[in-house]
Amino acid sequence: MDPFQTANPGCSRATEAGILAVSKKTHLSTLLLAAYYNYYGPDYYYILLDQGAPGAGDKDTFLHAATALNETFYSVSEKAVDVGNVTPWNAEVAINAGYIQADPIQDYNLTSQQKWRVKDPSVAKPPRAFFVHAGDPEFNPGNDLLGRKLVGFDGKPTRLWTHPPEAMERLGYDAERAFWEATVSVACEIQLAFESWKSKSGLCEQVKEHWEAVFENPDVKVPVFAGS
Repeated sequence: MDPFQTANPGCSRATEAGILAVSKKTHLSTLLLAAYYNYYGPDYYYILLDQGAPGAGDKDTFLHAATALNETFYSVSEKAVDVGNVTPWNAEVAINAGYIQADPIQDYNLTSQQKWRVKDPSVAKPPRAFFVHAGDPEFNPGNDLLGRKLVGFDGKPTRLWTHPPEAMERLGYDAERAFWEATVSVACEIQLAFESWKSKSGLCEQVKEHWEAVFENPDVKVPVFAGS
């Protein structure tokens, strides 16, 4: 893909590196230099690269490593979109439980035609959602997955991702259901394979209880997904 150009409207001063697609065959040097930046990051490079901005960490080492080595890369211009549960006091506000990131190929197809949605969202439809960064909570039942965000404002078990509607449509299918199917399978079939879970009890039962209350309950509203 095209080299990163600072003149691009999609060029950001920081990177969301929760999801990266990197070819080890062509960009091994970038990964090695990024590893070096991160090894010395807390004492030197995080401070240098982020200049005191919040969220300093590994996220900005990858593009800087590629730039330093004059290796090509593409920075997705479409903004990441928060997803979560809408609040009862404001239908436009949701409690964040993760975010979606756009398909880099569809994004590149737009920007290569000089269609920059970051400048004018009306120039084209947004790219489909390609990644879901499930970071708050992470899908780890042994950590904080089975917490307060699984309880809706009505006190009943709830989905994590229901809002905004346009983000749900961009997903194209029920991604959260797929996440939970995998979570139930792991928690109930290979729980003892995880050292940090061995001291936990009832994880399988708790995960299955939430699955049945939400995904097998016909009364729980399901978001609309494009193509569903």
